[in-house]
Amino acid sequence: EGSVGVTEVRELVGVAHVDGRTPIFFTSGSYTKEARGFADSAGVSIFRYSVEQGSLQPENRAAQQIVIDRQKQ
Repeated sequence: EGSVGVTEVRELVGVAHVDGRTPIFFTSGSYTKEARGFADSAGVSIFRYSVEQGSLQPENRAAQQIVIDRQKQ
C-alpha cells in the first residue's frame, strides 16, 4: 500500500485515450494531492479498495457518479 502519484494517473489517461477507453484507477493505497487534482480535472474516476474488508470506496466525484449510476440499474 503506497501512494499513487500524478504520473501514474497521467499514464493511465494517456493509454486510455490511445485505446479509446474510459480511465478508472483503483488502488489499495492512497492518492497524492496532485494525483487527486489531476484526476478531477481530467474526469478520471479514482477508487480505493480493501481486500480485507471487501470494500470499494469512491475517492472523487467522478467515481461517486459511477456508484450512483450502478445503484440505479
